[in-house]
Amino acid sequence: MSGEGSLAFWTVAPAMLAPPAARPFTMGAAVLYGASVGGLRVAFGRHFLSDVLFAGIFTVTMVLLFYYLLLAPGRRNDARLEARLDRIAFALHRGIASLLAGVGTGLARLGAALRQSGHVLLRRSDPD
Repeated sequence: MSGEGSLAFWTVAPAMLAPPAARPFTMGAAVLYGASVGGLRVAFGRHFLSDVLFAGIFTVTMVLLFYYLLLAPGRRNDARLEARLDRIAFALHRGIASLLAGVGTGLARLGAALRQSGHVLLRRSDPD
């Protein structure tokens, strides 16, 4: 997939934030810009046409999907969205905390085992 093409087609995201009356023009300009950059990459022999097309389709689809999931005026309910994001954040926090606690416990056990084996090695090498 063309990274430069994806970056150029990403301009669809700010174009979606334009006022509804100007949105068709901003979207057209963003897609035209992405197609131009992608076309130049193909013309210079740095990517295949399929790379640029896939980058454009994938990037525009992701931008539209997130727009409709997060910002679509008809579906938007800030309180519900915030509650959902809070649940996700708390779940991530708990998961990361338990992961770090497990890592800490494992490292403490490893340290104790290394300390014990160090004492054993010291006793073996002690000449007295």
